[in-house]
Amino acid sequence: MNVWGTLVYLQVLDVLSTAIIILLSGSEMNPLIRLVISRYGLIWGLAIKLVLVWVIVVIGVVHNRSTATFKKIVKIANYMYAVVVLWNLSNLSVGLYLIKNARP
Repeated sequence: MNVWGTLVYLQVLDVLSTAIIILLSGSEMNPLIRLVISRYGLIWGLAIKLVLVWVIVVIGVVHNRSTATFKKIVKIANYMYAVVVLWNLSNLSVGLYLIKNARP
């Protein structure tokens, strides 16, 4: 998979894992997205997250996506999103474990 496909894949995983965490009474850690969610709701907050990554992709396509510097930037963004997705999944795992093993 190329850097662009990886970026989109990680973004989708971030949005889905964030949605599940919020629906299980968790919260968004990004202050900007948390503000959007608190004012306009979960759907708009998650939509903004998706739009931000698509803006990056469009800029890359318009400015010749084969540019080595831009690909390096996207690669760094991929590493950052991978960390975010791993963080979300670890929090989700712990949360589900605590819910399952909660004492009445």
